[in-house]
Amino acid sequence: MAAKGTTAAGATKRKRISLYLDDDVLTKIFRVSLERHEQLSSATHRLIVEALQARGL
Repeated sequence: MAAKGTTAAGATKRKRISLYLDDDVLTKIFRVSLERHEQLSSATHRLIVEALQARGL
């Protein structure tokens, strides 16, 4: 894998992990954070938003 900021011949665009997460997994992440009154990290929030957008929601 090429290092960040470099290119490699035939390298593909990085795929978003949110496309591979099951809806139940995303729901559980969100529910647990609410139950524990924890604020979602910006990375987790972005992951959920990307997953929702990928699903057209």
